[in-house]
Amino acid sequence: MSVDSFFFVRDDKLPTIPQWQAALDQARVGIVLEDVGDLRKHTGFLPATYRGRPSGFEWFYGPLAENFSGDAPDGLGAREHVITCVIHSDMGELVCGLVACSVLSQVADGLFLDEEPGSLISANQALQMALGIESQEQERKRRAAEKDAGTTSRRCPQCGSPCSEYRKTCKACGFEIGREL
Repeated sequence: MSVDSFFFVRDDKLPTIPQWQAALDQARVGIVLEDVGDLRKHTGFLPATYRGRPSGFEWFYGPLAENFSGDAPDGLGAREHVITCVIHSDMGELVCGLVACSVLSQVADGLFLDEEPGSLISANQALQMALGIESQEQERKRRAAEKDAGTTSRRCPQCGSPCSEYRKTCKACGFEIGREL
């Protein structure tokens, strides 16, 4: 499964990687980008660290007419460029990409295409949606870890969730706890 997310931005407001990183730092979202150079020229995987773990997403950028199949949504105004953020079956990368591109869209006067209702939403709304997905995923992982509470007394030193002795990492937070032998 892959997910394509579309952010429509003004090319004259596209930040550099250091400017984008400063906005991510200010938003306190736990994402550190690898400097891949000029975002206008970069295509493909954009490596990042998300909440201390290796992550990233596929990045495609260019003029709307050349990089968006289908009819452009109404209401784009001067937003004539599109960022396509592509994720393949990893919820952490999905959140990383959505959060990172939402923050970039705040800087670049962007809009996000929310495909379920088929409407454009603000970068702020897109960021709130992405953070909501992150929260849901954290809760799902916490519930999965709690299922082990009846079979182990071992707890993750990072988050306190039950962690079976055979596991190398915590189900809830991913902390590398190691196996008990």
